Amino acid sequence: MKKKYTGIIVKCKDKVLLCKRNNQGSLPGEWSIPGGKLEKNETPIDGAAREFFEETALKVTGPLVFCGFIKRYHRDGTKLKGTMYTFLMEVEE
Repeated sequence: MKKKYTGIIVKCKDKVLLCKRNNQGSLPGEWSIPGGKLEKNETPIDGAAREFFEETALKVTGPLVFCGFIKRYHRDGTKLKGTMYTFLMEVEE
């Protein structure tokens, strides 16, 4: 079974929020949207809000709109490791 991930694209006017990944784990030092693995029995939208808080210490402040799926591959790009549910949150500041 492939892993399931979730994440939020935060848009403020013409800017988006990206988080720099830590130096351990997958893709160290790379930039990405706030997100991560879904926990067992967690809905994608609940997981997105939880991961967003864990990575930014901020609560989701607006509605989350489902955008689609992003395929997640292993580092070498040859094997699909899972799918990420991607949501959009537009904010004023």
